[in-house]
Amino acid sequence: MLYIIICTFICLIVVTIVRKKKPSASLQFLTHTILYLFEILVVTFLINKWFLDIGEDLSSIDTLKNYVFAYTIYQLFLLITFKLKDSLDIDAYTSLKYLIDMYQLYGEFNEKIPENLIAKVKDGANDLGIVYNAKVLKEVKTLENLARDYNSDKISTEMFRFYLKQRSINIDLGTKTVSYAWMNSVLIRWVK
Repeated sequence: MLYIIICTFICLIVVTIVRKKKPSASLQFLTHTILYLFEILVVTFLINKWFLDIGEDLSSIDTLKNYVFAYTIYQLFLLITFKLKDSLDIDAYTSLKYLIDMYQLYGEFNEKIPENLIAKVKDGANDLGIVYNAKVLKEVKTLENLARDYNSDKISTEMFRFYLKQRSINIDLGTKTVSYAWMNSVLIRWVK
């Protein structure tokens, strides 16, 4: 099995080098596929080595059963971990999107944003049990400052609406990214 892992790793390096010289969608797909295969082989090998009894005397069927079992355990772990983390991220993005939409409404009708709405953004999230990651928390702070600048006429209504629309587009992308299938791979998440 170690031989297969090493061959997969070498293949991954070769394909990555070729992809860097001649970028294409098919080579990107091949790189992701080999990287995912490498991840599965390494993790199932380690699970079998550390937790399951894989002796030299096991039949091919028993060895295959152990690797399928290890793969299943790994996939369950990823499913639970990533789904919970991604749900927290989606919750934070949804809250942020709601805030942007509220601010856009005030900007669209040239109305000042009530100070209590600006001040209660972070407090309201805590009251609702929304957990902001560092990236979203930074964005909330930026929106807070942006709203105060808009209220004090430091930025124009058009620029305020532009900034909000730009952030809304980025949030939509962030929310969609969470649903991509490659998000179920530790290595591909890390590389991306």
